[in-house]
Amino acid sequence: MASSGLNDYVNEVCKALDYREGIKASELLSFSHSHIANARLRVEAPEAICSRILAQPFDEMVAAHIKTIWSSSKGNHDEAWQYQNITVQAFIKGFQAMKEENWALPLMQTLILDLRNFARRGDKRAIGGKPGERQEKAAETIMSAFRACTSDTRTRLDDSKRWGMLFVVNQLFKTYFAVGKLHLLKPLIRAIDACDIRDEFSLSQRVTYQYYVGRKALLDSNFSLADEYLSFAYRNCHPSSFRNRKLILVNLIAVKMLMGQVPKQELLLQNGLREYRAVVHAMKTGNIGLMDDALAKHEYFFVRSGIYLIIEKLKLVVIRQLFKKVMKMAGHHQIQLQIFLDAINFAGMPECDMEELECLMAGLISHNLIRGYISHQYKKVVFSRKEPFPVIKKSPLTFL
Repeated sequence: MASSGLNDYVNEVCKALDYREGIKASELLSFSHSHIANARLRVEAPEAICSRILAQPFDEMVAAHIKTIWSSSKGNHDEAWQYQNITVQAFIKGFQAMKEENWALPLMQTLILDLRNFARRGDKRAIGGKPGERQEKAAETIMSAFRACTSDTRTRLDDSKRWGMLFVVNQLFKTYFAVGKLHLLKPLIRAIDACDIRDEFSLSQRVTYQYYVGRKALLDSNFSLADEYLSFAYRNCHPSSFRNRKLILVNLIAVKMLMGQVPKQELLLQNGLREYRAVVHAMKTGNIGLMDDALAKHEYFFVRSGIYLIIEKLKLVVIRQLFKKVMKMAGHHQIQLQIFLDAINFAGMPECDMEELECLMAGLISHNLIRGYISHQYKKVVFSRKEPFPVIKKSPLTFL
């Protein structure tokens, strides 16, 4: 293929399509394949050759692919992404016309993956314009592929295009997270929840799906659901996928800490998550100043991971731990508010006054993170004699 010309290449693609060789066709139209480096395929106007050899709409698909190679070789990345978009749109036309067969699913996956990558790179290199514009347009095209898969309900299951649903959903998830359109995830999640083969998709696709649904649940403050999905993703992620395991853990650790569970230092070290070490220590000790320092030092990491606001919410849990230590040191259940104020000022909040302290304490009490009441007359906190600091995971944390 490295030395073949355009005629040979188009004939090779035609043969793969005629013989319904989905994997072979996907390789021949992939930007990871060696034919991309073939200088003889860098043709500006391949339409005549493609239309002579291929039937519609696949002649348009291959011609657009060749023009994507041409534009990419010239460094015209914006034009390249547009041609890749045309490639996918032409494929979907042919895909929808395929009745009771799904051999082209590998080709669909390859084309969509390349489209998303082209759009992402195009947005990254764009100067001016609407942020994420290319990725949003790519998502519209990918959504057409999703509809083509979901509508294939009458075909025998083995030949159904529905087997491509979860892959397409995962690509849409990645795009919507990238452009901040999380509200568009809901109909996709409902579609998968209603799918009768949702537990029969490949494990790798289910892991990806659970990871993104878990992330959304975390951002929605649905911590129990986030814990369920992210834990599944972590348990079933391939051990050799270090990067993916780390991405899952970044979110899962945040969930666990919001539910009152702190990770072991060994887990953080093994997965290259040193950014969490100071946060964990602050939670154990009630050191508010250390928590603030950790947020400031690793702000870029937490922002890039999309969990900065989640980690910031842990500050209230740190304050609760400080109050727990104060009560333990006091040794009784009625404690002057001034003692807590002195402790919180010393632990890293020197600007906190009595009024703010009472608000913090009242908030912790009202959400069942502390059991007791404030006596304004005597300026005391009266703690419950039975479990004054209930287990956090049993407390409603949606206020955080």
